[in-house]
Amino acid sequence: MARLESIPLDQLDANWRLAQTKMWPFSVFAKSSVRKLLQTYAEGGKADPHSDIAALADAKRTRAEIEATPLAGCPVVKGVETDPARLSDWMDQPRAMKTALAEVAPAVADPVRWDLARQSLDQRNGGDLRNAITLFQRKHESWQEHAGAFAQTAHTLPEGTALSELLASLQAIQNNKEHLQDWTRWVEVRTQAMAQGLRP
Repeated sequence: MARLESIPLDQLDANWRLAQTKMWPFSVFAKSSVRKLLQTYAEGGKADPHSDIAALADAKRTRAEIEATPLAGCPVVKGVETDPARLSDWMDQPRAMKTALAEVAPAVADPVRWDLARQSLDQRNGGDLRNAITLFQRKHESWQEHAGAFAQTAHTLPEGTALSELLASLQAIQNNKEHLQDWTRWVEVRTQAMAQGLRP
């Protein structure tokens, strides 16, 4: 397909049609000439002008339609080399964003500012909301990383605890850090006892 544009399809088609009008044995020589020329463009197999010329013309026409698509300006569209899965994912993103914005809209305190921010996102421009979303995404990724480490150490999920309670607990640990080793040893012994079926 990379050499499709270089194939003189109109000339090959005209020569093939002309060859079919010649009398034998001239038609045999003319057809063979067209077949040999077409074969020079083939990367494998045996060229058959009877079917290949029409198929190549369809492919060329389809390629031109793809290159002329209104989606040509999209960052993930690369003509006939476009990855359909990536394009589908790219098109799903604004749908997901639209759904998310619709869910948030009822809680908006300033409708005018909200509309301006939403329009900025629709136009893919920069702005305070886009920057805030980007910052939130980075903070959320950092939170997930630290929350996972916390859950592994504390054997409990931080999502089930209010931030105020979590801060109070952390402050209590900080204030009693000199007793932390004794407490940690006690928790370990208690865990082992409970594993043996003992209860307080």
